[in-house]
Amino acid sequence: YAALVPVRERVSGSEHPDTLRARANLAYWSGQAK
Repeated sequence: YAALVPVRERVSGSEHPDTLRARANLAYWSGQAK
């Protein structure tokens, strides 16, 4: 997910649902989700 988020932001924009989902998944899998 760490590599996917910047690509998603560039392609879809920072507020696109897929970008937000990728960010949330990155936070979850890296243990940063609260």
